[in-house]
Amino acid sequence: MAADGRLGLIARGSGAALAALSGAAAGFELDLPVRMEDVGYRMFGVAPYGYHVAEHRVDGHPGLDIEYIPGAKVYAAIGGSVQVFTDSHTPDKQTLQLNFSENGKNYRLVYTNLSALEPGVSHGATVTRGQILGTAGSQTQIQTGNVAVTYAMTHFQLDDFSINYGLSNTSAVFPVPYFSAAAQANLATIWSQSAYRQMVCEPYLASPRGLLSKPTVIRTWTRNSGALANRIDFRCDYSDSGTTGYTLYDAGGNVLETGTATLNPVTAGTTTIDLSSTGGLRLGIIYVKDALLRIAYSAAGGARPANFTAASEYITAGAAANCAANTDAVCINGDRSPFRPGDSLGATIVLDWSKLTRSRVTGDLWVALQMPNGALLFLDANGNWSNAASRYKNISTGTTDVAIIQPFTVTAALAGNYTIYAILMEDGSTLAQLDTARISNLASTVFYLVP
Repeated sequence: MAADGRLGLIARGSGAALAALSGAAAGFELDLPVRMEDVGYRMFGVAPYGYHVAEHRVDGHPGLDIEYIPGAKVYAAIGGSVQVFTDSHTPDKQTLQLNFSENGKNYRLVYTNLSALEPGVSHGATVTRGQILGTAGSQTQIQTGNVAVTYAMTHFQLDDFSINYGLSNTSAVFPVPYFSAAAQANLATIWSQSAYRQMVCEPYLASPRGLLSKPTVIRTWTRNSGALANRIDFRCDYSDSGTTGYTLYDAGGNVLETGTATLNPVTAGTTTIDLSSTGGLRLGIIYVKDALLRIAYSAAGGARPANFTAASEYITAGAAANCAANTDAVCINGDRSPFRPGDSLGATIVLDWSKLTRSRVTGDLWVALQMPNGALLFLDANGNWSNAASRYKNISTGTTDVAIIQPFTVTAALAGNYTIYAILMEDGSTLAQLDTARISNLASTVFYLVP
């Protein structure tokens, strides 16, 4: 098991359960800033939070990039007061910041790359939920060879000013748990059709921010079915070269082939991949989503497969958590993922009191488990998983590691993502007081269960 983002992966159908733990308890819900009929799939669909790209190669992407059909409108996800600035990356575009407060706390939504604002939407104005803010800015980018793709997008970011992560965007948090159930369901649909070049190394909708200490991310994919290589390692170089390498292994762990991979994402369709080595060029097609990779590729010099009939399927663990370097007070380390029916979930919660958002010497530790069907269980005072919402135990400053290793037998019928959440709350508080009584960040980690 390993950490896959500050607030974890949002499993399809889990909106209501997760909202009970985070967004709804915060006292507000966000809508999507795009209408479903306006979503574009020419370039990426939605690009994830936390992945390491462009100027965020070290500290991770602080929001979601959402693709629009060129000319489509951007909407206010909640009501608030407007600030407008020239976009720092594209001087011919504008950045709109939408400020709002809830339960005495201040928040901000950031929309970048707007090509035009709607009449009446100006610095100092007040807008309401669902109001049109402006038009998503169009861009043109070379995908492969000389093929230029024109698309529109806006960067969507939620800032919680009670948090300071010490990164370039100090208060940016994963926004999805604050979405309404309808917005989460729609985002799951968009995500299922999204593709981007770094997906072979950072495949989740949320990745850890601030954990990349060198310019290369390596992800291992282990074959679950099919007859291709037993294992594939992808190496994404986030330095200026931006190359992606690969290595194929046999069942004995011996290297079969190593070379350079070129991906050409085609969202809502088929993404092609070319594997180039000294042995020749293999042409393939690939699908990546969360812990699952499906790939079909030819022999060297062969034709590109037309479909996934002869594909192999691979699974992966999450990006390894480095709690020593983590910017949060609460971090979760795990032993392994994926796992199989009958295995035990295993995790260690690491507490760093020096990073707490409030000065405290004790606190109640809450631990929750969200299953693939959206059901939410809590670790009770006896160390058992229970449907009843309750704290796990009271923690003091002398405690650093809290081991959570509980038998949890599941069946193949419940295959998918299992997310563990942990948060430190004020002594004696309830889950309904999550927003006002929380002491730490809400940490999470994702297990993947193999069917």
